[in-house]
Amino acid sequence: MNKRSSASLPVKVILLVLVIVLSLLVLRPVLTDVHTYRPLISSIDERKTTVMDLVAASTAASAVITMIPDDVGTPIAEQLAELSKYFIVVLGALYLEKYLLPLIGFAVTSLLLPIACMLLLVSLYRKHSAQVRKLGILLIAVSFVLVLVIPTSVLVSTSIEDTFHESIDDSLSAALQAEHALQSAEEEDKTIWETISEAAQSLIQGVSGAVEWAKTVLNRFVEAITIVLITHCVIPVLVLCFFVWLLKQVTRTFLPRPRAMLMAPNAEAARDA
Repeated sequence: MNKRSSASLPVKVILLVLVIVLSLLVLRPVLTDVHTYRPLISSIDERKTTVMDLVAASTAASAVITMIPDDVGTPIAEQLAELSKYFIVVLGALYLEKYLLPLIGFAVTSLLLPIACMLLLVSLYRKHSAQVRKLGILLIAVSFVLVLVIPTSVLVSTSIEDTFHESIDDSLSAALQAEHALQSAEEEDKTIWETISEAAQSLIQGVSGAVEWAKTVLNRFVEAITIVLITHCVIPVLVLCFFVWLLKQVTRTFLPRPRAMLMAPNAEAARDA
């Protein structure tokens, strides 16, 4: 060990110990507090409300379509009811994002960062410690990825959903029309489908007939479920894949290949000799 590295060793030790202390005493209370993520959680809750509205709307529309005479709308109603399971998957993904935020903060500040700093401390005093040092660097990089992945996916998903929100609104409008039809049928001296047909003509221009109206409602809900699946399930996975790829690109610079890791101790021993 040369004089320059010996002189800088206490500084490195102090910095690493300081990072451990800051991680446990300063960052952990912040990153494990739900209020820290209030903007993200509010955004997730808004998206969750939209998905729950779609679940209720698809159920109401399915119930109305089954009332088409001669059961001609039953297959469409069954397909519409099947869409509900996809909405449940989206809801599960949103709840997972919401509850993972403070858990990831705890894992990073209580485990990953302190362990990474301890490994770097060990590497300062241990010969042939290239693997230990690079493992510490890898844990630090993983910590940054974990902290950033959910906020980034929420921002990207929200941006995409805002762009295509009109399609979701169309689906909700079609279902609300069905609910109003049920209410009007109870209040007025008409059959349910007479009320629906009159309302449908004002809602869907150029579409005539009960079955065509039902098909239009189904198509709108298929489009809506496609949008929410992409924004709330596919986009988070793509963001995670991007960060994993970025992590590999960054750590490739610091981490040697397995063969190089095996040869490193021998090379350092030979150099010391």
